[in-house]
Amino acid sequence: MTAPSHPRVSPEALLEMKDGPSYELLDGQLVEREVSRLSSKVGLRIGRLLAAFVDEHRLGDAYESELGIRIFPDSDRTRRADVSFVSQKRLPVGDSSFLRIPPDLVVEVVSPTNGAWQLRAKVDEWLANGVPLVWVAFPTAREVHVYRASGHHSILTAADEITGEDVVPGFACKVAEFFPAQD
Repeated sequence: MTAPSHPRVSPEALLEMKDGPSYELLDGQLVEREVSRLSSKVGLRIGRLLAAFVDEHRLGDAYESELGIRIFPDSDRTRRADVSFVSQKRLPVGDSSFLRIPPDLVVEVVSPTNGAWQLRAKVDEWLANGVPLVWVAFPTAREVHVYRASGHHSILTAADEITGEDVVPGFACKVAEFFPAQD
């Protein structure tokens, strides 16, 4: 017996779905983005910190998780980052439904339902498609794994300082600021 095949969904159809931001599109198939309360809260905190900094310094635009990103050779693939940033000098002209250039920074926040292999595959996919810097925040462990296009990887704990390196020049804060206070 073969598994039932699901109809392929186009990126345009994803845009028209009222719950479209809850999904990514992988090889024409809808994949639900399961987000916990804690991971959503952490994503919002990181987004606020990053957006406030890049707005104040006019460095570019920060985006939240609802933005579809279509930078993959497979035209039936649309990803969503929990937070992303595009520098001012690279901002696309006009308003497109999808971001069609690689963000300069992608932030992923781990939820309890994220499998390690899925997360690593997504990080590798971002890096392979032109994203120079990826932060993966682990809310329960209160740490951030930093991946760079150069292949260099580091792990920062709550006591460490995270910087935007040359991607978001001047951005710096304690990793602890990304996470809610511990009781």
